[in-house]
Amino acid sequence: MNVSQFIAEVQDVLDDSSAAKYPIASIVRHGDRQLRGLYRTMLDANKEYSNFTMCVDGASAIQLMSNVWEYRLPTWVMACCRVYRRDSDPASTPTFSPYKWSPLGSVRQGMEIPKWVANDRLLHWSWEGNNTLRVWNQSTAQDLILRVAVRPAKMFKGRIASPAAAFETNIINLPSPIYGETELEEGAYINSDWQVSATGQDIGLHLGEIRRCIYSDASVVYGPTRITQITVDSGFSTWLQTYDTVETLVMLPDEHCRYLVLRAAQACFQKKNNIPGMRAIQPELAEEGSKFMTYAGGPRDARGPSVYKRTLHNRGPFDPDRINYWWY
Repeated sequence: MNVSQFIAEVQDVLDDSSAAKYPIASIVRHGDRQLRGLYRTMLDANKEYSNFTMCVDGASAIQLMSNVWEYRLPTWVMACCRVYRRDSDPASTPTFSPYKWSPLGSVRQGMEIPKWVANDRLLHWSWEGNNTLRVWNQSTAQDLILRVAVRPAKMFKGRIASPAAAFETNIINLPSPIYGETELEEGAYINSDWQVSATGQDIGLHLGEIRRCIYSDASVVYGPTRITQITVDSGFSTWLQTYDTVETLVMLPDEHCRYLVLRAAQACFQKKNNIPGMRAIQPELAEEGSKFMTYAGGPRDARGPSVYKRTLHNRGPFDPDRINYWWY
């Protein structure tokens, strides 16, 4: 579901296709806030959830104590799941995103640093909140690889005004938004999916193509102006040209987007104190909420091979010809 489809479905629920009562900008803002709330639910229910791998340098760490190092992470990092040493780097490491490193694939993941240890004097890490990661009982700052959970980027739709060069098929120069807002922090659009929903030329081969953002920077000087530039994981079939329309997809599986639509509509109803409207959607809202919690509450590999045990105890040796005294 892209931004245009999301707005249309919310307007269907609100019975306001002309946006006379509920402005589109308000619908998008409610959708952004509700989506981030759903991601918070996923993290609270599943502490091992992560969806991006990033690198941090020891040179940027702050030595808080003689054996404690503090790393400041971007505000779009909601939580940290795993921490590893970084043993080797390629020749070019311009950003925290390993997708931008050259040659790609040269970085090597080293030993995992545990989050919890029985003895606090041993090496471990902790999540301190306020986008702060600390590594304890380490004499020198280490280069690290982090598996983190990234919050959803704000919804965006716009029409290309300053296209990238013809050979930069993996670059999107964001125009002024038609719907949504532009995020300014470096990397704020990471993991967002972008779709070409309309082309300026009828023969555009990239119509409908979807790519994932692996890096974004709002301070790129492009010609005489400063723009927000999106780098995607794979190039489009043809480079984006003037008047091509790009928009983000809702960062939820399509089968759960209905829940987000109802949550956004409920927020709009609350703004107008529309009690009959809130009552009308309540049964479906409760049903979709239950389905979402079933999806969000379990481990990531619940439907495949799993390392989780059915019980907390290992079963003892079993001999079918003898009484199993282990159970007594």
